[in-house]
Amino acid sequence: MVVEGSLVGAGSAGAPVVLTSLRDDSVGGATDGEGGTPPAPNDYNGLRVSGAGVVSLSDAVIRYAQDAVLLQNGGASVFLDRVTIEQVTSGVRTSDSLGYGSIDVSNSVIRGRGASVGSGIVIHSVAAEDLTVTNTEITDFLYGINVSGEVQLVSNSSMFARVGGEFRA
Repeated sequence: MVVEGSLVGAGSAGAPVVLTSLRDDSVGGATDGEGGTPPAPNDYNGLRVSGAGVVSLSDAVIRYAQDAVLLQNGGASVFLDRVTIEQVTSGVRTSDSLGYGSIDVSNSVIRGRGASVGSGIVIHSVAAEDLTVTNTEITDFLYGINVSGEVQLVSNSSMFARVGGEFRA
């Protein structure tokens, strides 16, 4: 899904917003018409936030995407609160060095698909940018947070487990 404007998804603890593979029969039944093919990481691209697009999700789940949220073409922003991301190659990633608006991840869980693959958060930026990660668990990736360029990381009360390295800069 490409977001060039705003995407706001506000679920609740008992009824989260769910973005998942068409093959994920645990949500909505056998939506792919087969009912037998299990979901797998990289089944779909995830959310692509372009230009000045904004994604704001709370009480949500994103599963089986290549990148749960990809910010591309500069200026895009993402705000995640109480979001569970799982079975992905990367949780939040920027695709180029054009910069981004804001990235704020709080009270969330980002799970990869094994400690030898991908990163929970991958940021490449030539401009001085802020990345805020608060009270978030990042597990099962090669790197928890992988940054290059001028990124100011603000991380409070976050946990990294089963990652090859917490930070790569």
